Amino acid sequence: MIGDFTEALEEAIIESGDIHQKLMLQLLGDPQKGESFANIVFDLLKREQGRALR
Repeated sequence: MIGDFTEALEEAIIESGDIHQKLMLQLLGDPQKGESFANIVFDLLKREQGRALR
């Protein structure tokens, strides 16, 4: 069982890397997508900062 788990975990890690690379290329290759992503991240950070100050 542990062998199957280890193999599945490795596959998930590799797949995650592939997905992240594709996303990275999209965000860096399309300024509009990159700006939208930056705005989302910035808004999330502001929201979390507001919660931390309470």
